[in-house]
Amino acid sequence: NNHGQDPEYRAKMSAAIKKRGQDPEYRAKISAAAKERYQDPEYRAKMKASHSKEP
Repeated sequence: NNHGQDPEYRAKMSAAIKKRGQDPEYRAKISAAAKERYQDPEYRAKMKASHSKEP
């Protein structure tokens, strides 16, 4: 069952994701989790390397 190709399913999921992304409580939770992850030097180095412009 390939839901990703069903336009009705995609529209429903897209709306749900957009709605959730605008929820201040959800955004605060995601922000806190990201800040916590970034305190890990290993994670920070990995992200810095993966987002650098050099190949």
